[in-house]
Amino acid sequence: MRFLPLLALSILLGCGGDPEPAGGKSGDKPAGGEKPAGGEGTQESRPAPDTTWKNIRAPRKPENAWDIAAAVESRQLQNGLTVLVRERHGAPVITCQLAFKVGAVDERDKERGIAHFLEHMLFKGSTSFKKGDIDAYTAKNGGQNNAYTSRDMTTFHFTMPASGLDAALKILSEMLGQSTLDEGEFEAEKGPVCEELKAGLDNPWSRLWEQAQAEVFTKHPYHHPVIGYEPEIRKMTRAQMKEFYDKYYKPTNAVLVIVGDVDREVVFGKVKTLFAKIATGTPVPKLDVVEPPQEKERRWEKEEDVEVDRLIMAWRGPAAGQDDDFACDILSSILGAGRTARLHRRLVEKDRLASGAGASNDSGRFPGTFVVDVESLQGSDRGKIEAAIDDELAKLAADGPTAEEIAKARNGTIAAFIFRAESAQSMSDTLATFACMQNVDALGSYVARIEAVGADAVKDAAKRILRKKTRTTCWSIAKADKDGVGDATDVEPRRIGKDGAAPAAAGASVKLSGAKRLVLDNGMILLLLENHDLPIFAVQTFSRSGQTCESEDHAGLANLTGSLLEDGTATRTAEQIAAAIENVGGRLSTTATGVDATVVAKDQDLALDLTFDILENAAFPEEWVDRRRALLLNEIASKRDDPTQMAREAFMEAVYAHHPLHRPDTGYEDTVKSLTRDDCVRHFKKFFIPNNTIVAVVGDFDPAKVEARIRELTKSWKLQLLDFPDFPKAENGAGGSKGVSLPDSNQVNVFLGHVGIRRDDPDYFPLLVMDHVFGTGSGFTDRLSKTVRDEKGLVYWIGASVALGAGIEPGTFRAGFACEPAHYGEALSMVRAEIDRIRKDLVPVAEMDAAKAYMTGSFALGMETNAQMADWLVSVERYGLGLDYPEKFAERVKAVTPEQVLAAAQKHLDPKALWLVVSGPVDEKGELKKK
Repeated sequence: MRFLPLLALSILLGCGGDPEPAGGKSGDKPAGGEKPAGGEGTQESRPAPDTTWKNIRAPRKPENAWDIAAAVESRQLQNGLTVLVRERHGAPVITCQLAFKVGAVDERDKERGIAHFLEHMLFKGSTSFKKGDIDAYTAKNGGQNNAYTSRDMTTFHFTMPASGLDAALKILSEMLGQSTLDEGEFEAEKGPVCEELKAGLDNPWSRLWEQAQAEVFTKHPYHHPVIGYEPEIRKMTRAQMKEFYDKYYKPTNAVLVIVGDVDREVVFGKVKTLFAKIATGTPVPKLDVVEPPQEKERRWEKEEDVEVDRLIMAWRGPAAGQDDDFACDILSSILGAGRTARLHRRLVEKDRLASGAGASNDSGRFPGTFVVDVESLQGSDRGKIEAAIDDELAKLAADGPTAEEIAKARNGTIAAFIFRAESAQSMSDTLATFACMQNVDALGSYVARIEAVGADAVKDAAKRILRKKTRTTCWSIAKADKDGVGDATDVEPRRIGKDGAAPAAAGASVKLSGAKRLVLDNGMILLLLENHDLPIFAVQTFSRSGQTCESEDHAGLANLTGSLLEDGTATRTAEQIAAAIENVGGRLSTTATGVDATVVAKDQDLALDLTFDILENAAFPEEWVDRRRALLLNEIASKRDDPTQMAREAFMEAVYAHHPLHRPDTGYEDTVKSLTRDDCVRHFKKFFIPNNTIVAVVGDFDPAKVEARIRELTKSWKLQLLDFPDFPKAENGAGGSKGVSLPDSNQVNVFLGHVGIRRDDPDYFPLLVMDHVFGTGSGFTDRLSKTVRDEKGLVYWIGASVALGAGIEPGTFRAGFACEPAHYGEALSMVRAEIDRIRKDLVPVAEMDAAKAYMTGSFALGMETNAQMADWLVSVERYGLGLDYPEKFAERVKAVTPEQVLAAAQKHLDPKALWLVVSGPVDEKGELKKK
């Protein structure tokens, strides 16, 4: 079972001191009171045994550093509900997650998609919560909620400040058997569900993935897409859903997980009160469908209206927890994890046939798939790609992996355990996944079983599983043999879908003011913040060197230069840099503005050495300039396969006019083709200088030692003259409309807006509050989500903001949504009406207070990881916010009045300046084409 963000899975590391004994903290009095003086208590004086709980698994002392299940306590109520609690006191944050051992695999014919549809409906109301109340209650308590359905399980999670525990448990208790499944809401929600389905159909990677699964599995329910089929969804009845819900969404099939800043005895007491009397329910029937053996290769190819050829090659894989599952995790790492992986080295770097190549082990409750995915470069021969894959698989099956490859794969897995432990939500999701598909002890033994995988096991798995005769090969082929490249785009979870939206971020109790700020003699700004909660070390650098620092005829230069930073220095080759970081399981990436690196704390010297070697000594080898230029050109081509991206870029072109931000950061085909190594070197030498650089370091380290190390590493890095280019101001004009014609698109993607504000605008906080009222609230609490999405059911995603995009240069005011063409006019009219309303009427106090409660309460949710805190340190330095910004955030939000919001909306939202940009079956003016 490969633990990748794409699969929404994560790994839990049990850290900190020895866990307290079950029953309370050390020194707590027994529940029945003190013993009578003079000896043991009588039978009458002892408390009656609590028969509420069974199958109790108490926390225990870790047996070794990787005994990651040790700190988890598990108990089961008599009604069958399994409850897992993991105390984690590093941040005042909790996640409460209710997971059901019910997924798409448990559906019957003619009801495909019912589990996913039901996931939507459980937010629509219950005994105590009417429509909209769950989101409002979550926001009031400063939390965020979301859910997902997979083949094997359905899960709902609420992440809150620690004070929101009661709210989260109350909501989840009513989801467990008390959801109303209102008939009207059931019919209305079919619209957003089908819009989500159509969004997937417009995504070439989603289409190809679903097709590959359908080809691999002919009898087993894994054949069917999780989201189902539109005809079945349209015909589905509330009675079908209620039968499914009443049977299976009950304690016997459920796991409740609580992770975070809690006292576990208090939690178990609250859970007992809320959940113990809920009826047991019916266990999910055992699935007895067995997929017949695959005797020969299956092939599927389709020519599509895309720019890029895409390949998924799939084999039947193991089920979660089987011996092969661990061997396949290592195998997928050797083939597809990082620049030193075999497929990347062969297809991307040696043969230069592809822009990217990966591998994953997608195991589940039942045997799943082992997948290789490739995006080809333009002009590449598909036959050569397949031949190269065959050659690499044959070598691995014949000779097995090297000792270095095994070590790298193990180190990467172990480091992933630590990195993912930083987030309460990812810890909770991991516990829920293991509890639903295996058990908590399987989580505890995961690393040990990974460490036990040797070269022979990997060789054997490659030989037995990755055979040509049992594989399924699926190609999405660009028309006229146009091949290309691009990153796969994940389908957004159901309840996010807000363009440009992000949490308010940070935490009132997380104090950036504890950071040490230094300005070195060469002008470099250094920010050091200790965090010893986990053995993790993160470093982030920022140089103002992005697209505003390039000329129009060099569009894409900053992007190209940033990508080349990791491709070699004066003393290290690209291969040596990649091997150094990947062999210790670390992460390093470079962008147009600098370097990001995260490692286990013991490897902090390596992270610093690589970071500053890159910043000072990047070499820009000519060969890599050619390679990166080709990759960038293919990225430009691949974006034309994404209707949302095409609309977004056309919107930026229209809004920013002659300002540098009108350009895509990738540049244009003609400008990128003209870029040279000398261009990159000049850009690097001009902007990657110490007095234009901020360095933030957060994690488990000694500040004095790190400071001394950085001073030593940068002693030869000299202050230089800094000269930023002049460019036109970003100003609003008369507005207009523009269409991007995509005749075969299932949806229209719409953006409406104009130039926004800078981060230092005095109206920033009134506009930030306005955003959360208007288009960026929690769940469906903001006006656009509530009206267009939740009440009318016209869209799957919708959102708007003006403050969230503010930077050194103005951001945009931008509202966006996607819908089927038939709903376009009505949805657009509703968005325009909400813009008029926020400009004309005072926001009611109750509505504003609810938005403020969410903003201030959720403040702690964006600073759980060291990388997040490093990012915040860079931001407060760039924008001059001060290291005490988190402590002052709440008071500044609370001070905003309805009058200030109205005045800011009237000043900064200009209906006459609005640009409307639409992609889909439209003409050049954005009007629907008549069929």
